[in-house]
Amino acid sequence: MSIRSFTEIQNSIIMNDCRISSHGQISNSIIGSNNTLGPGFTAEEKENLEININCKIHKAPKLGTILGDDNRIGGRVLVKAGVMIAVNCQVESINTIYRDLPSDSVVL
Repeated sequence: MSIRSFTEIQNSIIMNDCRISSHGQISNSIIGSNNTLGPGFTAEEKENLEININCKIHKAPKLGTILGDDNRIGGRVLVKAGVMIAVNCQVESINTIYRDLPSDSVVL
């Protein structure tokens, strides 16, 4: 695992083999294995969210984001609170992710 300088991580789980670039903000999130997050990656956080997992609504008192394994996220990407990114997704730099991404998604 590698976490570069000026990255703030609070109350989160970061799995093995992740590479997190500088100037990121991750709070109340779960980051799966083998993810690469570019500089300035931000996981937005909110309270009292309702998230849909397998067609069931779950309440989360405070949540950032959930990233599955093997994702490549570019620089200056904002992931909105409660959004889940599945596995093997690629998000190019300077994007905002507003909704869940299924496996193998590409965001240009």
